[in-house]
Amino acid sequence: PLDLAKMKVTLRSAQYYWSQQYD
Repeated sequence: PLDLAKMKVTLRSAQYYWSQQYD
């Protein structure tokens, strides 16, 4: 399931980006 892995990575990236923006 490459799609699932890609989605997980994207979600993590988004969470990190949000965390930095709201820091």
